[in-house]
Amino acid sequence: MFGRAPAGFVSSLLAALAVGACNGASTSPEDPVTDLRVEPEELFMLPGETLPLIARYVHESGRLTAAHDVVWVSYDSTVARVDQSGLVEGVTGGSTTVAAVSSDFADFATVEVDRLIGLEIQPEPIELLIGATQQLRVYESFQGGRMREVQGADWMSTRPGVAQVSSDGLVEAVSNGQATIVAQVDALFAEATVVVVVSGTWVEIASMPGEPVRAGHAAALDGRVYYIGGNVAFDTPTPFTYIYDPTTNTWTSGPDMPTARNWGTVAVANDRIHVIGGVNAGAPGNVDSRLFVNEAFDPLIQQWSTYAPMTFPRGGAAGDTLGGLIYVIGGSRGPLALDSVEVYDPAANAWSLAPALPHPLLVPATGSIGGRLYLAGGEGRPCCDARPELLWFESGGGGWSTAAPIPTPRAYAASAVLDGRLVVVGGATGGYGDILTAVEAYDPATNEWSRYRSLPVPTREASAAVVDGVLYVMGGRTGEGNTTRAFTFSW
Repeated sequence: MFGRAPAGFVSSLLAALAVGACNGASTSPEDPVTDLRVEPEELFMLPGETLPLIARYVHESGRLTAAHDVVWVSYDSTVARVDQSGLVEGVTGGSTTVAAVSSDFADFATVEVDRLIGLEIQPEPIELLIGATQQLRVYESFQGGRMREVQGADWMSTRPGVAQVSSDGLVEAVSNGQATIVAQVDALFAEATVVVVVSGTWVEIASMPGEPVRAGHAAALDGRVYYIGGNVAFDTPTPFTYIYDPTTNTWTSGPDMPTARNWGTVAVANDRIHVIGGVNAGAPGNVDSRLFVNEAFDPLIQQWSTYAPMTFPRGGAAGDTLGGLIYVIGGSRGPLALDSVEVYDPAANAWSLAPALPHPLLVPATGSIGGRLYLAGGEGRPCCDARPELLWFESGGGGWSTAAPIPTPRAYAASAVLDGRLVVVGGATGGYGDILTAVEAYDPATNEWSRYRSLPVPTREASAAVVDGVLYVMGGRTGEGNTTRAFTFSW
């Protein structure tokens, strides 16, 4: 009779039997009761939730009849309690046994009460335009994965000048920036990130042809976007040239780059697209898989040509054109990050050195604005956290200076100059860090950063270029792998 009962439960059952003895099962000689059955055999519930158990007598014929005369007992009423109708109420996380007892029979059900592990705010994170509102709700989160909304939380904002929150969780975006909204229920807390953006519109355009690709080289010339090289599956460098025409929303293929590679430096000078250095362990003349090579594509004659190589092999270097010269900055050679800066003069087809960076740096965002070349974020060594600083170098100047740091430190981001501002898109918090959607733009006129609508998909190692006041972002690596997707961004 007690075979399924916990050892410490027997004394409770005996007490219940003393009551149950007065409540014997109604039976008849023709169809006697042979057993008692409690259903369901298992209950899964939350604290505060109530669910019924039902007791039935099993007759010799197999017939079931309601067992209204049983006594209900909980083995551990601190986990779940039961009333004499069989209604079970969860009290706190844990497991217990509930029994139905008559004078002759007993049966049991296992009751599992899910454990509360914390609070959660939804939706989270949220992105709002200035002046917009969003209702937040707070939920209890349980070990088994269930959620239950909670009323009466206390709400607060860490930065009410950016985002305010009402007593019932309604958030209002006040100014550009990021705030944390906190909800408290008893001794438990939950947080939600609110990003307030100025503006921004993303539109998905035709995907690139070919295999999904990352770490390629993008440039704009003569009203078209060029995507060159990059890394496809199994870290295979490619030589392909893809050309996007915004007027038709179509991609076509151009002549292959002579040296397949990824993580080179791309810049436009004298109506040619230069791809300099990069990574390809199988290429001739590589040092620690890094390249010296300097190749340029001339769209007018649809032809690649080779020019004077760099002094030092490197990949993952920043670069852009400033004052008619191409600057190749930092990068890496094998595991070694570099601080050296080389300058290419297209007219002389010759290289020289410029002032070194204040520290080694690779894969920062970059762009030249108003006679200055800017580097935002990037990764140093030892690996692998992204840096926050914004560095700039002035043509003819004596060295590097700092400006307002980027609000979201990152490396491996796409970047380009749009309407006199350096726009930084996506990236990662470091070599092995989180992949980002954040879009931030630096305005040299005010020395300030602003946040704009986020990239639709978290992406690192994408490439960007600007044509006719529109930013194009393509390729890269998402959480699901390399991609061929492409998007446009406008203010």
